[in-house]
Amino acid sequence: RGKVHGDLGNLDQAIRDYNQAIELNPDMVEAYDNRGNVYARLGNLDQAIADYNQAIELDPDLALAYANRGSVYAGLGNFDHAIVDYNKAIALNPELALAYMRRGLAYDYLGDIDQALHDYDKAIEFKPDYALAYGDRGRVYASIGNFEQAIRNYDQAIELDPDYADAYNGRGYAYAITGNLEQAIRDYDQAIELDPDYTGAYINRGNVYVKMGDIEQAIRDYDQAIELDADYAGTYLARGAAYYEMGKHDQAIADFESYLELAPDDPARGQIEAMIEEMQALQDVTFAVANRDAKLHAGPATNYPIIGNGKAGQELEVVARNVRAYAEAGIPRLVWNPCWVVSPEENNPWNRRTREVLAALADLDVEAGKGNVVQPDGQAQRRLASYMPARV
Repeated sequence: RGKVHGDLGNLDQAIRDYNQAIELNPDMVEAYDNRGNVYARLGNLDQAIADYNQAIELDPDLALAYANRGSVYAGLGNFDHAIVDYNKAIALNPELALAYMRRGLAYDYLGDIDQALHDYDKAIEFKPDYALAYGDRGRVYASIGNFEQAIRNYDQAIELDPDYADAYNGRGYAYAITGNLEQAIRDYDQAIELDPDYTGAYINRGNVYVKMGDIEQAIRDYDQAIELDADYAGTYLARGAAYYEMGKHDQAIADFESYLELAPDDPARGQIEAMIEEMQALQDVTFAVANRDAKLHAGPATNYPIIGNGKAGQELEVVARNVRAYAEAGIPRLVWNPCWVVSPEENNPWNRRTREVLAALADLDVEAGKGNVVQPDGQAQRRLASYMPARV
């Protein structure tokens, strides 16, 4: 009865049933082994090991108990100890596919790819319908760049188990790397359909959408991934890069800073901080529709609404609301007076962003002024020196 409850996911009830079975028969080996499996699923690894130890003490030839204990040691990161248990399980039962498959995983984590592939081969030899072994072997082939073999293995895994979300995700990655982006999207879609909480599939699909140029859809996928797992640093880095590509520097900076908080030891930290500094430097200058002195009133009948970019700047929606308020207040004339870097004709990132801002506010009834050229000071001047006319 405990096994039935365990299979149904009723783990607490399964523990109670195994407790009762052991109370009735303290020498019931299978009850200890199975209760150990349930404790492992609950994350109570110490108790799981204690149960496997008891099962092995009662039956030193129980290969499955060694394999199960090895898996708990692997979960604790003790792969060497895990391999010792897997070796014992295989010595007791040379055709135990489960032990080969799990030992292959341990060797994979230790970086012994040849031994990992050998063990996956043996697992499949003794259990030809072992979908998990095909899936893991496909993942190893992908890790060494053999994507053709990876896809073959994922194909076989999916044929054996059409509900194997990890196999779709893995195959999607292989297709993405080899340039078959449409098929990659289909595989990620399927993985997410099978497991709507599959954070990795959302991230991977977002990465493919970036490659396809659909940055907005990529950001939606990254948003979903962060909602599912707000502590995974890599998603913030990916979404920050997407925002950077879109020129949304406020959001990009926020995501890059979140990434560095979660991954403070990243070797690329200096490069990321340099990107943040560059974007902040761009924001140090009031670049949009204002004169350089930030004057609201240029004359008795003319107003120059200001848009600032950066942490102290106004959002476009706020500027639009203020402009409408000026009009309702009876101010007869409003003029955009954009600031340009080098010249209005220069096609640099600063000017491109200024044009984007003007386009975003094009529906407002505001004249387009000639604008002026600014020469930032301080950090902004240093970071934007390549855009600036030479000082004389």
